[in-house]
Amino acid sequence: MNATPVPGSPDSLSCDEALNLYLDHLTLRGRAPATIRTYATSIGSFFAFLAGRGKEPARTPVTVVQLSDIAAFLLYATRAGRKPATRAAYLTALTAFFRYLILNRQYPGTVEALRAQLGELTVMGAKGRPAPDQRLPALVRGADSALHAAKGDRARLVSARNRAILHTLIASGMRVSEVSSLSRPDIDWERGQALILGKGGRQRLVFFSPEAIAAVNLYLDMRGDDGFTPLFLHHDNAHAAQLARERAMKGEGESLRLSPRQIQSVVRALARKEGIRATPHTFRHFVATELLNDAGADIRDVQEILGHASLATTQIYTHKGATRLAATAARRFSK
Repeated sequence: MNATPVPGSPDSLSCDEALNLYLDHLTLRGRAPATIRTYATSIGSFFAFLAGRGKEPARTPVTVVQLSDIAAFLLYATRAGRKPATRAAYLTALTAFFRYLILNRQYPGTVEALRAQLGELTVMGAKGRPAPDQRLPALVRGADSALHAAKGDRARLVSARNRAILHTLIASGMRVSEVSSLSRPDIDWERGQALILGKGGRQRLVFFSPEAIAAVNLYLDMRGDDGFTPLFLHHDNAHAAQLARERAMKGEGESLRLSPRQIQSVVRALARKEGIRATPHTFRHFVATELLNDAGADIRDVQEILGHASLATTQIYTHKGATRLAATAARRFSK
């Protein structure tokens, strides 16, 4: 194993070389292209700041960079009016970058010291922990009422589907792409949970409240024994041809699966009827804040339940094994 390079020594990687090495590492780990771009942009912004202070990234050894430079960069970003979320992304990317370099003996120090020093930096406002948006439970209750008021078989089926989508979102905190990808065999009905493939190809458990399981079951009962695999389907006249083709070919119904964009449209339309603005991502905020504020969840449990790759992402909401995570989710459902 190579010794840690001495700051400024000929063996030190330049800042640009270190960044390219780190981005290759993220690619090999299978991180999502959008995540890699975010990290590259964040670290690149830091390097541009260093260049303005006479540390040209192409020539400056990365070992010459000080953690105090990061503090100065975040102060600069604050004074320049960068949003807290942007500054949080900067800090997350830089922490991960220098952690990687330390573990690979390309930067002096220890990961513990890095975390201790960077952990003292704050990028959020002093408003405290955000509160759950109580308009969202009202939106779900509105969907319950809409089902009772719906007239006609198709209207009732669409209403039951929309209601099941809202219950799934408010119980699980899944990303809209994850909700779209749900299939009937994914769900463990007895335990009220599902093993899904989330962002970056990472598997995780998601949890359904008893109300969500009941809402999904009602929707499936109203669909009848159609033999289709996707959990949430189109039921409009525009997809009549696809429905006929799937039935004729005894297909699994993939051409009828609701896409993420279509689920977003469903949620926005339901929210407009209630006079509020909401998207599927709004429900992820709700789940995170309710878990932290009301269920007393550990932040690392919330990280796993929501499928955040980085703890720093979950920390936006703050200012273990499957059994533990299920217990955390159940505490929230049994309030």
